[in-house]
Amino acid sequence: MTMRTLVRKPGIRSFALLCLVALMAIGPTTFAASDAPRTKDRAPLGGSPRPLKLPQVQDTALPNGLQVRVVEDHRFPLVTMKLAFRFGTTADPGDLPGLCESTAELLREGTAKMKSREIADELAAIGGSLDSESGPDTVSLTGSSLSEFADRLATLMAETTTHPSFPDSEVALRKENLKQELAQNRAQPSWLSRERFQREIYGTSPYAVISPTDASIEKLDRSKIADFHHRMFVPGSAVLVVVGDVDRAAMLSEVTAAFGSWSGQAAPAPSFLAPPPRSARRVYLVDRPGSVQSDLRVGNLGIPRKDPLYYSALMLDGVVGAGTASRLFLIVREEKGYTYDAHSEYATLRGAGDWSAVTEVRTEVTKPALEEVLKQVERMRSEKVTEAELTSAKNYAGGIFTLQVERPARLATLLAEQKIFDLPADELETHVARVNAVTPEDLLKAAQTLCDTSHAAIVVVGDGSKIRGDLGSFGPISVYNADGTSREVAP
Repeated sequence: MTMRTLVRKPGIRSFALLCLVALMAIGPTTFAASDAPRTKDRAPLGGSPRPLKLPQVQDTALPNGLQVRVVEDHRFPLVTMKLAFRFGTTADPGDLPGLCESTAELLREGTAKMKSREIADELAAIGGSLDSESGPDTVSLTGSSLSEFADRLATLMAETTTHPSFPDSEVALRKENLKQELAQNRAQPSWLSRERFQREIYGTSPYAVISPTDASIEKLDRSKIADFHHRMFVPGSAVLVVVGDVDRAAMLSEVTAAFGSWSGQAAPAPSFLAPPPRSARRVYLVDRPGSVQSDLRVGNLGIPRKDPLYYSALMLDGVVGAGTASRLFLIVREEKGYTYDAHSEYATLRGAGDWSAVTEVRTEVTKPALEEVLKQVERMRSEKVTEAELTSAKNYAGGIFTLQVERPARLATLLAEQKIFDLPADELETHVARVNAVTPEDLLKAAQTLCDTSHAAIVVVGDGSKIRGDLGSFGPISVYNADGTSREVAP
């Protein structure tokens, strides 16, 4: 199950490419042969960013309620289609986490007209692919092919979406795969850290759930999956985005032919109470006997995607933990030498959000590393960031975004999310400008919400016999097993 939509940050190896894209976004720059990579003592390059001009988006609504967005991009003879829905894993019944994700995965495994093998053969014939993805607020199906076969891709996507057969054999196989995936996840400290963090900050909200359970997997069957599909996968809840080497009028005709007969009333968007704010700082220890490292995650509730603080929080995230110029990287890794990687994670959802600082350290430096992480997070609330730091974060964010919109699949996702999250019509075109408008004062304001360590959830995954004594100074400790069961709950 895909957990949620995070602000996407490439790894260290991709940083050089992103720097190049970022500099392209702010205009040409000449480097001397002796120029060295930027360090914390070297101010980043600035300048006036060039306006981001996106291809024209043509919006249409079919009579059945399906919204269609077409972008002509004739650079390559390819087409990408993304069909996204205004619901996600938070629509799962409380006792059936994994239902939405399983339904989406099984769409490709057989229809009323085609068996799984025939779907695979058709994709091979058109040079295509077809994948599904599930998150808390949306579920989607993404297809691509050579543009000359755009009509066949549209027909195949419509067939898999509207007439899936959910064969019993495929349901059984999916259940076995889910069991194996869950077991593999529980062997990963980073996954255990995220699972416990989500549960503690979101409480009883559906946003707290990031995976199915063994019990919910056993309950899955064809009838439950088919019923969920019938209720939720309807045209009035969907957005279809087409990006590629197509003619808009011809493409719209092909989409209408493929999806026009699809029917069904729009399902109501899931609604639930927002998670309550935290009132105290607590430590949640996930005990993994024999572990040679400690996975640390410090964070709290954040903001929904449409919150006015979104761009300020995005830049705060950049200063603290995005890229090799961030504070966590420069201090926790470079200066202190505690870890290979230290970063932050920023997630904004329809009804909530969260932010956290994350690192993995050697067991023996768990306490000083955690002290340093807390120090750097809390520091954001008490002092303004420097202009150099903020400019660096802006260049990094602008480079990432510019790179993303150049990729048809990512552009299709952004255009779908624009509708799913009811964002302004100019959201993508003005993204870089809004990033560059953020001030140090804006970051201080965002930090009051995101960086209050006095109410933080501190999750530590590691060998409890070696680190528990060092954790008591950070707050009351609750202890959990790697299977998610509670061993000891703090008062």
